[in-house]
Amino acid sequence: MLSIIGMGLRGYRSLTLEEVEVIRSSDHIFLDSYTSVIPDGLIRELADRLGTDVKPVDRAFLETGDELYDLAENSNVTLLVSGDPFMATTHSEIRFQCIHRGIAVRTYENASILNTLAGKCGISPYRTGAPVSVPRVSDKFFPLSVYDKIEQNMRSGKHTPLLLDTGGGRPMTPEEAITILESMESIRGKKIICGSTRMIIGTGIGGVGETIIKGNLRDLKKLSLKVAPSTIVILSYLTENEERYTDLFCSPPDQ
Repeated sequence: MLSIIGMGLRGYRSLTLEEVEVIRSSDHIFLDSYTSVIPDGLIRELADRLGTDVKPVDRAFLETGDELYDLAENSNVTLLVSGDPFMATTHSEIRFQCIHRGIAVRTYENASILNTLAGKCGISPYRTGAPVSVPRVSDKFFPLSVYDKIEQNMRSGKHTPLLLDTGGGRPMTPEEAITILESMESIRGKKIICGSTRMIIGTGIGGVGETIIKGNLRDLKKLSLKVAPSTIVILSYLTENEERYTDLFCSPPDQ
């Protein structure tokens, strides 16, 4: 059997009692290091508190899946996932393959950055559009679909959560993401991303050092926010309540 367990935003501290029982009864425990960044000390904390070994696994292990499925056919296996397991296609594919192969599989939901950040910063989840992933770009890879999706959300009056690239265990900083978006704006030229574009940057959401800053792009760029992992929300127009809430729940750039 395979149990895919979401750890939420606080690592061990976000695990439910039921999840802890499942983990402790497992023969093999893996930690997904591909779809999100593993915080420093998390593996040691999990091992110490759960009294068992936890093995980090990468993209190749998860996407090939042979070892994972072979073990799950004959033993109890747990795959730990930061946030919520339903938020990444990788985990849906693993679940699909288990069912297809006749392997018992259970999923355990938890908080994700997508359903938490909106409430934390004060915007309505009903006015939050489809999230957009911002990858690292190059001369050969420059997906303008990122810009087009933001524009589509803006035209629908929706806020756009931006999920920043975490490839290679090196999370993209807000500064990198803004630079990429400005480069896309220089090509598309529809004035979706400009100095007056309002956005919210959330860093360390759910943790002790949580920071949420609201401002326009021009002011946020001056901060040189080299902090990660972070999430950005490109704001559409704010309702009266959203304006009140975000003013109180978020810090201004100059604080």
